[in-house]
Amino acid sequence: MVPFNEDEIFYRDYYRASQAPEELQAFLARLDPGEALERRLIIPELFPDRISYNMEDSEYFSQGDGRSIFLTRHNRYTPAFLHRHAFFEIAYVCSGHCAQSIGLERLEMGAGDISFIAPGTFHTMEVFAEDGIVYNILLRHGTFYEMFAPLIKGKGRISEFFSEGMHEGSRLRYLLFRTDGDETLRENVLRMYEDQERGDAYTDQFLIGCLTMSLAYLMRYYHGTLESSVSKQVNLPDNFLVMNYIQEHLTEVTLADVARHFSFSVSYCSRLIKSSTGLGFHDWKRVLRLRRAEHLLRHTDRTVAEIGTSLGYVNPETFIRAFRKEFHMSPTQYRRQAGKV
Repeated sequence: MVPFNEDEIFYRDYYRASQAPEELQAFLARLDPGEALERRLIIPELFPDRISYNMEDSEYFSQGDGRSIFLTRHNRYTPAFLHRHAFFEIAYVCSGHCAQSIGLERLEMGAGDISFIAPGTFHTMEVFAEDGIVYNILLRHGTFYEMFAPLIKGKGRISEFFSEGMHEGSRLRYLLFRTDGDETLRENVLRMYEDQERGDAYTDQFLIGCLTMSLAYLMRYYHGTLESSVSKQVNLPDNFLVMNYIQEHLTEVTLADVARHFSFSVSYCSRLIKSSTGLGFHDWKRVLRLRRAEHLLRHTDRTVAEIGTSLGYVNPETFIRAFRKEFHMSPTQYRRQAGKV
């Protein structure tokens, strides 16, 4: 078991407190806001405007440092938040389990699974278990072509993904390989992480070599497990700000509220949401509410009635009907199937 770092201990306590509204309120009241800001902790209830929803190369790659690849270990129990980034992101599950939501899809990933997320793709990451060890590999967008030109020039879904990912609005949002805990791939990712910690003059070239070998290994031995998603969305100006505003005000927000907040016309707002999600405002809001309901059923002990109320449903019966229509089972059945009761 990888020991918990200081931030993971905080996030674990935060996660446990969120099991009940009263405990969460007491937990947040005990926090020192100044210290939380200094540590750049993600606390949506207190600092929604401090969360980096739109991540640029400059957050991880300093200008002139020559670095093309950056590895991090995802902090366990970090609150899942919608975000996108200007670079390619690879998520490798070393042990345990994680889940990613990409657009309307939810990807359940186990040990050995590895996903590639295209630049500009809306997604969230959930790692809510002690044994959930997930490594993120970030590839600088500006130098990607020089690193992996052969991948771009080839044929097939993988080459298409990397070629399109060089431009905003990639049609292919992700690739996912299921390797069933392949030991060679695992050792290679761990070797990359260890060498980044070493950080000498040869580290970047070493990481590029390891990653190139890993990609070739995946294509040779696991191309048959490849899963991907095709998106027809068109990125319009302001789409991310609008999508994030809806998520942050999910309980009672209306299309008119969104339009008023951004000084847009209602028709423009409606077209923007449709182009970004493939759904109208009301359907997209319904999907977001039920996705949040899934999370609360899996990860908290709140009653079905409390969850429905927190998501803005007038009464429990309305929530139960909406949930059953989407998942073909009641919230209680879903929770039981997820092993929460």
